[in-house]
Amino acid sequence: LVYSTLALIITLAYLILVILAGKAFQGLSGVQSFWMNLMIMLGIAMLFNPLRQRIQRFLDRRFFQGTLESLDQERQRLQHELYQKEKLAYVGQMASSVAHEIRNPLTSIKTFLEYLPQKYQDKAFRDKFDQLIPKEINRIQNVVSNLLDLARPKKPVLAPINICDLLNSTLELLSDQIALKKIQVKKEYEKEDIVLSVDEGQMKQVFLNLFLNAIQAMDEGGTLTVRTTLHSSLFTLHIVDTGHGMSEAQLKNLFTPFETTKPGGIGLGLIITQEIIHAHGGTISVESKMGEGTRLIIQLPRGNNL
Repeated sequence: LVYSTLALIITLAYLILVILAGKAFQGLSGVQSFWMNLMIMLGIAMLFNPLRQRIQRFLDRRFFQGTLESLDQERQRLQHELYQKEKLAYVGQMASSVAHEIRNPLTSIKTFLEYLPQKYQDKAFRDKFDQLIPKEINRIQNVVSNLLDLARPKKPVLAPINICDLLNSTLELLSDQIALKKIQVKKEYEKEDIVLSVDEGQMKQVFLNLFLNAIQAMDEGGTLTVRTTLHSSLFTLHIVDTGHGMSEAQLKNLFTPFETTKPGGIGLGLIITQEIIHAHGGTISVESKMGEGTRLIIQLPRGNNL
């Protein structure tokens, strides 16, 4: 508040100084032309501007103990700290969730092992054992693997990649599922040769996860729209499905660990996706309504070297 007040006072003082100096010069020169007086005032304003800037820099150092560049660095540092605190806030919730996710399959495995000596001769029991145990072990392995990916994200190795080719190849991997569900894919690329500086493997993981989510949201067919735009150095990707959509409560918890609406889902895919996008300096946002489908919006910087 003090800084803002002083800045306002300096601005007013600067304007008054320019006006008084202009009036004085006008009186000495006897110039009456409006346009000539305006030019004189502009000249005086430019003459006194370095003095105003020096006073402004003094205030910046006095109140903020640094230059505007250092202030921007401090702002970025505080944003990073806030982001890290938000991640740490998940730890308490994740601890109980992890215990729950692992306890369930372990309970099933323990139960079957306890009955195995008694029912080993029962073929139906053995068949069920053979089906369930690998499935439950894989579930535990997936939980642990995803947690490790979340806790220790790999730094992206950036390289120039044609993002449209990457989108096409990812969709091709899912072509069987797309055909099975009778989903129509609409590609609305602004250009076919949009090159971004990204980690190809990580970004393919992002696209694969988001496309799978969209496909699984459309049980009875629908349309999957993939739209790209490029404005200056900012790339925007829209992934739109016509599936069942999400409620406000589901949207609120969308990026919360172990929160999932998919049967058998772990609830870490979108968290890891968000981490990868953030590591690339980008953002992800979601718009959805029940019965009206979902729109995911990913924005990525193009890269200074492109």
